[in-house]
Amino acid sequence: MPTADPPQLHDHGQKFAHARQRLGLTREKLMELALVSVGSLRSAERGIRINPATHRTIVDALKAEAARQGKNVAEFCIEYPPEFMRGYSPADAPATRAPEASLQSPPPPNNAHRAALAAANAFLRHGAEARLLRIGRVETEQQLRQLYLIDDDAYGAASIPFELFRDLWVAFPAGLVALFREDRIIGAIGIWPLEMAWHARFKACQLKEVELDPASMEGYQQKPSKLWYISGVVLSPSASSRAIKMLLEDGVRAWRRNVKLAFPCEFIALASSDEGLLMLEGFGFYRLQNGAKMPDGFPLYELTFDSEADLIDAMRKRSLLID
Repeated sequence: MPTADPPQLHDHGQKFAHARQRLGLTREKLMELALVSVGSLRSAERGIRINPATHRTIVDALKAEAARQGKNVAEFCIEYPPEFMRGYSPADAPATRAPEASLQSPPPPNNAHRAALAAANAFLRHGAEARLLRIGRVETEQQLRQLYLIDDDAYGAASIPFELFRDLWVAFPAGLVALFREDRIIGAIGIWPLEMAWHARFKACQLKEVELDPASMEGYQQKPSKLWYISGVVLSPSASSRAIKMLLEDGVRAWRRNVKLAFPCEFIALASSDEGLLMLEGFGFYRLQNGAKMPDGFPLYELTFDSEADLIDAMRKRSLLID
């Protein structure tokens, strides 16, 4: 049987043309599935076993294609499937001669080509999942318990008691925005209004998170607040990058629509996990107190927005559209 060299795909146009041919997708559909525009999640790339130059080639190709479509994508990460992250050498494999593969056949051995198709296939799976995802409010205590199991698993000993979690939700339901896969909660964002006195004592390292006062939040269902506490961003371990983007973009948009913000507006949060710290720093939060000073033992972060336009622009710079 005649053989042919696998495509090297040095040219961005060739890379996408070949990926479209193999996956049976239009250019627009491929980009819809491929763009995971969450700049703060670059840590997801740390485990990739691939030559950095090859990875950069793929990133540049996606950016170039986004520019051709007029998309404003400042930063994004590529999620490679686990088998790619585990199974290949960090160095590019030398090109070898191999038969042309069908759509179902294993990809040819050139790493740049394999990586492009592996990434596109991963995004294709997430595209199918996106049709099952939706943002909504926590409506029942049963749903709240579903969410608490995820929260407790994520934060362990740092998790607040369920009774406090429930009291916060009862006092200020808009503080929780949930991500559903079909009818089951798989993640949520918690952002709560703070009274000035509690806010000042917390920043002065005098209070623990479990001393949050739900009763003080009830009035903020009708009046605006300048001070907010981010209790967490949690997701089921099985959640994809597309689910993360939906939670951060659609979830924050829904939260903003349902609460009353006053500006300048200040957000504070404890970095109780490595992932949380990376996310806070990725969004521009600065460290206000070291963990050694805080009663909970975790560093305290803060970020202030002077206006609503400032908040919207900060999110847009991370390719999250909340307006």
